[in-house]
Amino acid sequence: MGQIHAIRSHLLMRFGLLLYILLIICPFSAALAGEDAAPEREATAKRRTVLLLPLKNLVAVYGSYGNIRSPINRRVFLSGPVEGKAPRFMDNRLHAFLREKDTFILITAEEAGDLLATLANRDRQSTSERSLWVEAGRAQGADAVLGGFIYRFKDRTGRDYGVDEAASVAFDLHLIRVADGRIQWSGRFDETQQPLSSNIYNFKKFINRGGKWVTSREMASGGLQSLLNDMPAR
Repeated sequence: MGQIHAIRSHLLMRFGLLLYILLIICPFSAALAGEDAAPEREATAKRRTVLLLPLKNLVAVYGSYGNIRSPINRRVFLSGPVEGKAPRFMDNRLHAFLREKDTFILITAEEAGDLLATLANRDRQSTSERSLWVEAGRAQGADAVLGGFIYRFKDRTGRDYGVDEAASVAFDLHLIRVADGRIQWSGRFDETQQPLSSNIYNFKKFINRGGKWVTSREMASGGLQSLLNDMPAR
């Protein structure tokens, strides 16, 4: 009996110790889990909702080539030919890059289609482009609006290692805060590819492009990604 009592006492002590450890560890583990989840919840709470507008071909709007001012920040671009499918390509790439970055909660143009169609028919003489963007963003409950313009989108004439004419692309992007219509960020890309012999400082870009003449889509895609890397998250 004494031996049985000793075994029972030993088992009770081990059970009590295990119960004590569990009581200590479980709340601590829950606290750690809560600490890990807190930054994630905070990051999600700080993510802004952004209305993503389609990029607009300004050459089609003005109907001629020459110097064109951005309707948002008034900076000047030299316009030129724009491929017919360029706006759709740029919209798709912009959307894909933003999804990959996962910085904003996006409202796409498709989701705001009816509203954008209505605003597009407004009298542009009496309403500025920025005001239309702000109105669209406010109607969609967005914190900001991201959009831009295409001024030139001309493909190369030739092949990877020899061209008659190089690719030439120009566009800009603007992030407008809905609350006050302020420009929070603007990015500009304007390039006509040059041979390395014309500018040795382009050596890094030349290597990154595989030492070849790129297409307009390759040039635009790289330029778009570069601009978005510089765009602030907040």
